[in-house]
Amino acid sequence: MLSIRKPITKQTGLFSIYLAATIVVVFNLVYLDIPHYVFVLYPGIAPKYFYYATALMIAPLMLFKFRQFLLYLVSPFSLWVFAEIIIQSYDLLDANQAAYDLIRQRDNYLILAILYGFTTSIARTESYQGTLRIMAIAVPVCVIIDFISPGIFNPEGLQEGFYGSGRAAAMFINPGRAGEAILLTSFLAIPFMRLPYRMPLLLLAGAGVIVTFARSPILLWISFWIFLVITRKLPKYSFVFPLVLFSFLPLLIAIFKSYIQERKDLDYGSKNMFARLDFFQSSSLGDDSAQERITVLKAGWNIFLNNPIFGAGTGITDLQSNVWPYVVNVHNQIVMGAAEHGIFGIALWAWLLLILWRGRYFEDTKFQVAVAVGTFFMMFFTHNMFDNIYWLLTFALVSGRRQA
Repeated sequence: MLSIRKPITKQTGLFSIYLAATIVVVFNLVYLDIPHYVFVLYPGIAPKYFYYATALMIAPLMLFKFRQFLLYLVSPFSLWVFAEIIIQSYDLLDANQAAYDLIRQRDNYLILAILYGFTTSIARTESYQGTLRIMAIAVPVCVIIDFISPGIFNPEGLQEGFYGSGRAAAMFINPGRAGEAILLTSFLAIPFMRLPYRMPLLLLAGAGVIVTFARSPILLWISFWIFLVITRKLPKYSFVFPLVLFSFLPLLIAIFKSYIQERKDLDYGSKNMFARLDFFQSSSLGDDSAQERITVLKAGWNIFLNNPIFGAGTGITDLQSNVWPYVVNVHNQIVMGAAEHGIFGIALWAWLLLILWRGRYFEDTKFQVAVAVGTFFMMFFTHNMFDNIYWLLTFALVSGRRQA
């Protein structure tokens, strides 16, 4: 990886204060998903206003550290971003208004990721680790509160219909996105925490993802738990918890179902939640949500087979058309990339995984590998990595290097 010739030394004075404040603002907006949450509650306040504000905050840092900014523009992550922008922006030549808006939104997020990544690259890593730990606690706490007391974060009925009543999401609205944010913040925080505090945060994250009822985040949380136990990144007693969990899983699920049945406010979405819980006992994919995902996955793969070199164009599985008659996306980042950009889309994702793998953000390389593998796992269950800035900011962080 490209490195700056002179090591970044400890910064003092107004610059370091301003830099730290900027990072705190960015992390809070991104990992709590404030811009989109405010937009849902108040449609007149578009997310772009928040992002414009952060760009203005970063502008003085770019001028003050202009040489470092130029170097960051040729870092592995920035080069990957530029390649992604070029490939998907090519489709602007014949895009309709809906496709144009989608491409522009993705391009804007990618550019923001470079700005945010540059900002963290000129700061000491330890200076913002405390903020990441706060985010790792705040996100699951908000989601758990949303499950226990629906209506605190979202107006009654907001999540009914598409996402199902009862699946907690807090300010993320979408339960799947809430589960992803919990995982990302915990992944970024736990490696920098002292050993005794890792287990409580891991359990808190687990409670948060469970009440989203999102299967892929739950599976990834369990995998991360097993990884931490095997690599001895948790206290010695921690191996007991997985044993208890798997031994009493049927009983725990039965108790949870009983609790849901007693909650009259959860009647609307209880069938969907029960089907998701049953998956962890029977591995059954017979529910409507799973069957829908299988259908669109096959459809997306067929688009790739029919357009294997260049793909069918950006947004082909996002926007309803004669080619894509479904109301949902393919729910698979790799297949979506293949359908949109053919083998070039697949190559871009392989490049990104390599960048994450070779990053030097974590002191322990085992965590670096774990994040790369975890990202690869989640690619099979989400298609929103370019539509959610918290994914792109995480990529920017992990693909970089730790600054002392």
